Amino acid sequence: MEGQLVRGRADAEATSVLLDAARMFQPSETRLARDTLLDAFVAAQFSGGAWRPSFLGAVRSAPKVADSRASVADLLLDGFAAVGERR
Repeated sequence: MEGQLVRGRADAEATSVLLDAARMFQPSETRLARDTLLDAFVAAQFSGGAWRPSFLGAVRSAPKVADSRASVADLLLDGFAAVGERR
């Protein structure tokens, strides 16, 4: 049980660091910011539900990409955010 707690805290910290990095990338590196947000989402899956508000806020504030330039990662990110907002 203790190992799971430590891992959950480490995953929560990784999520937080990745969300901060995505915010720093946003002004000039939209692609990198959105890819980093997806990485944060993956890390967050192992840390419990406390990450949800931070993740959703970061996705809402992230610049969108044009539909013609949207990658699979963009579609996943937007889909995960839409599902998260319905909960």
